[in-house]
Amino acid sequence: MKNKEVVPLITQHLESLEEKIGKYFPSLSTENYPWVRNPFLPLDSHVVLNLKEQEELIDIRNDGNFMLMHKQMPLDEFWIRIQNEYPCLGKKAIVLLLQFSTSYICESGFSVLTNIKTKKRERLLVVEEEMRVALPNLPPDMKGICVRSQVQILH
Repeated sequence: MKNKEVVPLITQHLESLEEKIGKYFPSLSTENYPWVRNPFLPLDSHVVLNLKEQEELIDIRNDGNFMLMHKQMPLDEFWIRIQNEYPCLGKKAIVLLLQFSTSYICESGFSVLTNIKTKKRERLLVVEEEMRVALPNLPPDMKGICVRSQVQILH
């Protein structure tokens, strides 16, 4: 008797959850964007680019300097350099690549938080300072910190 009452509630909750996840985390099919990984490969028929983007892609393919840049530097840096000259295609590629980097940052933040909030430290109320130290991948500017710090003068 209780299962008959609970099953519709669970079903409704799961359907609502599926709808919200679909809204906030739309699926991204990388099959439609092979040109982002390598703009020098031939385009498939299912790739959708407007006329301006197609023209920019043709210009990029015909420039030997861009081919050398693509081989020598990381993908995100390549598209950042191209964005000034080819704004439509560059912006579209950067927006696509940005989704992966921001999800990586979120995942690493969750990992740090779970490491900080272990059973031994579960009473720790403020974790912002510890996360701030654990998350950045930039080394501190020790010279700048020393310049801004005041040396104590002995009397």
